[in-house]
Amino acid sequence: MVWGVAGDLAAEARAGRLLLTHLALGLPPTDAIRRASTRFGGPVAAARPGDVVSVGPVSVAVPTVEG
Repeated sequence: MVWGVAGDLAAEARAGRLLLTHLALGLPPTDAIRRASTRFGGPVAAARPGDVVSVGPVSVAVPTVEG
């Protein structure tokens, strides 16, 4: 994903923060953060191997797919 697009999506969703995962090989995390930050005004970070992230309650119903 283009990291500016990730910033756009986070802004549109009114996210409290943006955590970038699955970074492209050869792209320093600081570059991905900088690119996303140009489009999202909240905090932006890049996930690292072994990071554990807690996600709070969701304020809207999310449909599930049973299979």
